[in-house]
Amino acid sequence: MPDSSPGVANFTLVHNGNLDLGSLELAPNLTAVAVFPLTAMYNSPLSPPDLAEAARKKLLADGWVEYGFAGDSKYYKKNAIKLSVTCSSAPAQGGKTMLSLDSVLMSADLPCPPEISDPRYSDPLKRLSFEGKLSQDKILKFYQEELPKLSWKSSRTESVMIDDREVFTWRNQGNDLLTLSFWKGNDSFLRVYVEVQTAGELAEMNRKLDAQAAAFKAKQSAQ
Repeated sequence: MPDSSPGVANFTLVHNGNLDLGSLELAPNLTAVAVFPLTAMYNSPLSPPDLAEAARKKLLADGWVEYGFAGDSKYYKKNAIKLSVTCSSAPAQGGKTMLSLDSVLMSADLPCPPEISDPRYSDPLKRLSFEGKLSQDKILKFYQEELPKLSWKSSRTESVMIDDREVFTWRNQGNDLLTLSFWKGNDSFLRVYVEVQTAGELAEMNRKLDAQAAAFKAKQSAQ
């Protein structure tokens, strides 16, 4: 995409993973509109809510887990694949119900407690966030049980306080860092962040901090 600066262009790389969207059969009596490995669109005789429910049941039966929503789109996760399922009315198709599918390979496979209805995942930040009137002990127990299944090992037995957040940490064999943070706002809602920093990102952050410290020390010596 062209940038506002002359002679500069922006580019984005998206890894869609190994899921062939054309292979998914989410509801009966679907009519293909445009079906490809990376995107798929169908017409359905069902209403949007009925089609969304039929797709939900089929995906859950196939091992997917619900992973939030946005408008007419519902998200599902299986391993590190995030699937977007959109059921909506299509005026251009004579008011028929349209089923649209898209997927992306997540940069971090972050599980979410099943009782959370509206998790929000940001791939650039490799962060999962959610909030509500939640039990911290229950959320912590979920991650203590689930993260070892994904090869994360607790890096310390106790939490640490960073500003107003209580933070728990895990490491994997590649020395990536996963942090689980808890804090409460003025509304008494428990807010939760689950995020990953790769070993490379941590090394670059430390390099910059060391450079800043060296520059500050040199400035102090000069003064």
